[in-house]
Amino acid sequence: MRGATTIRLHNQSAAQSARYMNATTDTLNRGLVVQKLNLIFGSANTLIFGLENTAIYWVGALMVLGGADFSAGMLIAFTMYCGMFTSRASSLVDYAVQVKMLRLQGQRLADIVLTPPERHVETNYAGPLPEPSIQVRNLGFRYAEGERWVIRHLDLDIAAGESVAIAGPSGLGKTTLAKLLLGLLEPQEGEIRIGGIELKRLGKRAYRAMLGAVLQDDTLFAGSIADNIGFFDPEATPLRIEAAARLAQIHSDIVACRWAITVWSATWARPCPAASASA
Repeated sequence: MRGATTIRLHNQSAAQSARYMNATTDTLNRGLVVQKLNLIFGSANTLIFGLENTAIYWVGALMVLGGADFSAGMLIAFTMYCGMFTSRASSLVDYAVQVKMLRLQGQRLADIVLTPPERHVETNYAGPLPEPSIQVRNLGFRYAEGERWVIRHLDLDIAAGESVAIAGPSGLGKTTLAKLLLGLLEPQEGEIRIGGIELKRLGKRAYRAMLGAVLQDDTLFAGSIADNIGFFDPEATPLRIEAAARLAQIHSDIVACRWAITVWSATWARPCPAASASA
């Protein structure tokens, strides 16, 4: 869920869905192993409590027959209350765990169910891809009705091949503008055109095929460093991945990591610790 924006931005929804289905299949297979372990633990639990009851009856019978101040009725009452307490305590622990897991699962489901589906992803546009230029006209955006406008009456032109830096104090709307230009947010006013074609008409999937973006809240995914750089693209070659790392000036840092080994290809094929921790 934390990487949903990155997945959408790089048109990797289908690939990640396939990975998710494979992971779901693995989870179901491992669930069978868990059920077998539950049967073993359940049998062991029954055996332990059975031995406990046997020991209680044995000691109680010796006390009754030995003439101690302990009658047969007291023994029966004690074992009955002991069984009730054990059963209730065990059920309480089980229900407490189930309630905690239900709350966690509800939060995860809410993230999916309460999020509206993205619009204008696929369109009927059949023309050629436009030139990589952006035209913004009278753009306006706010996060909720009644809140202040983060961006209002904005006009902007970015020509193909042009480099533009957006500067300003925190809270001015720089990240919001970037997400609007990437199609991650929908403007309430105005329009965004790509090469003269309105983004809603072009379609976000076709537009994102022209993009390369790294956001400030991007996270690593479970997998190797090479997988994350190539974003799990099966056509990404090691040479292209290494070239991208050198352009980003992180190649030497990756190779110099204390957990890396000397062979470059093996180093990059190892799972990334940060990715495993954040996935």
